[in-house]
Amino acid sequence: RLVEMVAYYLSIVSIVPIVLISLLTRGTDGITVEESCLNEVGGEYCASSEACEGKVELADILDQDVGEDNIFFIETSPKEVITPREACSLESAARNSGLHVVMVRAGNVLDKSDNTTCLIINKFKSSVKLFYIDMDKFAEGTSLEGFFRSDKLNESMSKFVHSADALRLLLIHRYGGFYADSDFVILKDLTKLKNVIASDQVARRQYSEGNHLLVGHTVSNAMFHFSKGSLILELALNHFNEAFSSQVWASGGPDLLQRCLLALCGFGNDVPTNGIMMTRERFNPERCKGISVLDYKSFFPYGWMQQEQLLDRKTKSDWYEIFYQSYAVHFYHSSSRRHGPDKVIKRPKYYGAKKPAYLVLGLDHCPLAYWSKNVF
Repeated sequence: RLVEMVAYYLSIVSIVPIVLISLLTRGTDGITVEESCLNEVGGEYCASSEACEGKVELADILDQDVGEDNIFFIETSPKEVITPREACSLESAARNSGLHVVMVRAGNVLDKSDNTTCLIINKFKSSVKLFYIDMDKFAEGTSLEGFFRSDKLNESMSKFVHSADALRLLLIHRYGGFYADSDFVILKDLTKLKNVIASDQVARRQYSEGNHLLVGHTVSNAMFHFSKGSLILELALNHFNEAFSSQVWASGGPDLLQRCLLALCGFGNDVPTNGIMMTRERFNPERCKGISVLDYKSFFPYGWMQQEQLLDRKTKSDWYEIFYQSYAVHFYHSSSRRHGPDKVIKRPKYYGAKKPAYLVLGLDHCPLAYWSKNVF
């Protein structure tokens, strides 16, 4: 059927000028035909298939001259493909952040027969750099040397997550810049933000007795910016091994960063990790060695406990009003993926005027990633 269609178009192209959009979309199960998406909003992206085949070997980041002004993403599993939502993080960062986008991967090969992976490699080759990272070698000469092959990590309840907790500290300490989890959608330019972090634990806007905005009890390590060699990262790396517990999810991640932040801001070890309700006035560069705790809406307009609300259906204008103060939106993939198939984002035709946040933002900020597979 497809061959007949192509032959028909070729037979009339000399008579009637047309724009022929390729109908071929390569998925994980081979080449499929995505005719329906040509009638959707943004249909020009749905058929952006390349000649995708074979595997590509990634260059080692240690062999590269990695400059500054980067935003880093991490994949610590050995998988060979980039999922649509991971691709959305990369694409939205490339379109909006104003930074160089770098993803480091524990596997040294990517499979171009996967359509999403192929699109990122081919369409964003000048703005998204994909590198292999040997985590054990990268940690040599640091306080984390040997951690990535340790029994402590191998016993972890979440080995890939805990590996990423450690690796982001090493990466940003060595190069400086932003780190972000691969389930963010980046909405705005990030170049003016320096040495910033935020909390994902806030449910609603509250104010202190002094009418100062409360920005959380603890910070998140899902997205932050620190300068190369930053003191908070020095502290985190130096205390990582004693703080890390293989059976405690946040031990080498947000719990560790919160403890280091409290120390930099003048609080003693007797203060519980979540014992201070933070305000921007108290947790500012003057009091915290150059670090700012941002309004939680900057990166986490919905807190971890409110993530289900991102699945609510709202109009586009309603969502953008909610995200007005946000530089990025976190979608909590590592926890939300455990909740079943209802989290799948389908094609726009399955919704009315009101849509979930991921669909609204995906169409606007990562259309290539969104249309690269039948399901987002």
